[in-house]
Amino acid sequence: MHSSYFDYNISRPYPFKWFTPVVILGGVVAVVLLSIVNLGSSGYTLAALYSHDPNATVSQRGSEYWPSLPITKPQSACQSASIPIDTRLLTNNTALTYTLTNVLQKADKANQTFLSSLVYHNNVLPDCTVDSIAVRLASLGRTAAQIAFASWGVDAQAYISCSLNTNDQSLTTFNLTAEYNFIPDTVSVYSGFYSFIGRNEREKASLYWGESLLSMFSLQLGRDMAFANLTVEGENIATEGILTFTRNGATSDFTSVKFFDVLFRFIAPLPDNTFVVWPEDVVPDIADAIPDLDFWNSSDIFAKSLYSTVLADLGQTLSPNILTDALLLEHFTANFSYMYELDDVAGPAKDAFSTRNSTGPLGIDPSVLTATYLCEVPRQKPMGNLIVSILIADLVFLQALWILFKLVVELFMKHKNKEANLCEGCLKQKALMIGPEEVGLEPTQLKRDSSSYEMIAVDKRQGLLEKDFSK
Repeated sequence: MHSSYFDYNISRPYPFKWFTPVVILGGVVAVVLLSIVNLGSSGYTLAALYSHDPNATVSQRGSEYWPSLPITKPQSACQSASIPIDTRLLTNNTALTYTLTNVLQKADKANQTFLSSLVYHNNVLPDCTVDSIAVRLASLGRTAAQIAFASWGVDAQAYISCSLNTNDQSLTTFNLTAEYNFIPDTVSVYSGFYSFIGRNEREKASLYWGESLLSMFSLQLGRDMAFANLTVEGENIATEGILTFTRNGATSDFTSVKFFDVLFRFIAPLPDNTFVVWPEDVVPDIADAIPDLDFWNSSDIFAKSLYSTVLADLGQTLSPNILTDALLLEHFTANFSYMYELDDVAGPAKDAFSTRNSTGPLGIDPSVLTATYLCEVPRQKPMGNLIVSILIADLVFLQALWILFKLVVELFMKHKNKEANLCEGCLKQKALMIGPEEVGLEPTQLKRDSSSYEMIAVDKRQGLLEKDFSK
């Protein structure tokens, strides 16, 4: 007989009554469990999408993400957003518009790095302060539509510093500039006034009143500048000016005109097409320097309104703040009804604030910068692909489990019975020589005749032996 290089195993049935049902039941349980596991590991693909809220995207749960087994389920993930300098931004409160102007990363006091972009991952803004406010006033150099609504324009910028801790535990500080102009150069005869995108008098009552304060006192400051008819060095009428407000740490009384230190400059054109600047030197206290000009009061309230609105929009709970203090808000909106009669385009509030107003409660919500994040989320495969993927994965795992199971059982059998590695025919021959009991078989007396007793050796699992034992 030819002998091939390849061979095959000789098998024997396992000598246990419980073995067959255990294997069948265990196989069914293994198929079910493996199918569940493979549904999570092989039944999904990661799909790319853009999200404005990575925290909600990553934590999203639903039927399409079932099962939620940590060891098998593909995990959602979102990359941090890179926000370049000069990008215009909103917060989740959707009030003012900001421009990113500077980013500085500080590993320690000695190691500071200026960055071209802000790496941001939906961090709540924990620490922001308003460094200064610049209010630019102009009567010329504006569009016809702007002049039609107000002879003097008011354009304000708030300069802000923020800081946050990044994932590598370094401190990142960045600067923002908030801009506000109630009558921008894009205004038309019928529309185009600056308004907050997320205006909501019930859920965002503080920002609702902040928008109202800004529009009312912006228009009031323009009117006051027109009536002031400010002259510089004789009969030269001022056409442009700038007021710069910085916080005076000596007082926390928000109703005081000394809450801010103010620097100012005005220019007036001369007949020879040059300009004269006034004042030439810095005046430390405008309230003492020029007490008879009416626009100082409206400019002070406008600056305080912008200061309070920026802090509320950025989620900062610093005090004092008009928009979180009902008494301050009542004080600064006391003349709203009269001011609205003068300019009915202001608002949205038309009357003074009171605790009986129909707006919602005053308060400040946590704030994050709006950005777009690239995310990967699990998506279930089409049903046909899903079935094939699970079937292939089940077959692979079942084969591995069966090989492992056989290895463990064979080791157990060899340890318990030294004859376990003999083939069935070899075992019967050995039983003829040394007796069935010695090889794990039991003799059973099946029948008896008049001349002899016939003993037949019976394997517990396989059946009768073919050799007789005679007595």
